[in-house]
Amino acid sequence: MIKRLFKFLIFIVGLLIVTSAAALFIDSQRTQYLTIDKSKKSAADSYLITHVNIIPMNQDTVLKNKTVYIKQGVIDQIADSLMVKGVEVINAKNKFLSPGLIDMHIHLWDRYELGLYLSNGVTTVRNLWGMPMHLRI
Repeated sequence: MIKRLFKFLIFIVGLLIVTSAAALFIDSQRTQYLTIDKSKKSAADSYLITHVNIIPMNQDTVLKNKTVYIKQGVIDQIADSLMVKGVEVINAKNKFLSPGLIDMHIHLWDRYELGLYLSNGVTTVRNLWGMPMHLRI
């Protein structure tokens, strides 16, 4: 009985050592692939989105058939109709525009999962996994 207990304890300690070594190895690989390139092209993007229904987060309503002016990657103005020269015009054809969604409880393993969130409208996440490498993500 004592031999079995001793073998079990040795197995658990060995498993803990292997798991710790794997976590340290993964963490040592660093995450340089997560650096953000400050692209001048994306910062200089200016365009109009016309005929769009906006779902604001500060009102219980839908703003129908609006025009949104994006100036250098940031929403500059929302109005019924806008005329800006020299920018691309995107006709939303009565589609909807809303802020990005937030998921406050995820268990992210690596950066490749982030694309799945983004493709479904989730732009902010709170990772509860807790590995040291996730702090850099």
